[in-house]
Amino acid sequence: MFMEKLEKMAKGFPGTINHPLHEKHQLLLAQRYYSCDGCGASTGYGWSYVCGRCNFDLHTTCALKGSNKATDEAGYQEVKVLQR
Repeated sequence: MFMEKLEKMAKGFPGTINHPLHEKHQLLLAQRYYSCDGCGASTGYGWSYVCGRCNFDLHTTCALKGSNKATDEAGYQEVKVLQR
């Protein structure tokens, strides 16, 4: 449990997020087996944002970057973050 928390903090991922692809509930960061409901990728085991009530998962790339096929098709604007 401690190592999971440490790894999560090191990656800098927020513990919970709100996402336009799943507005019903907040998504919680967890490590588990899943398929991404954002882009359709079957990613296996890893970090994802999950809604346990709805069995909805987004891998961290889809959840945090907002530049995936599902959001583009839904009409959301793609945002790119530039680093200096």
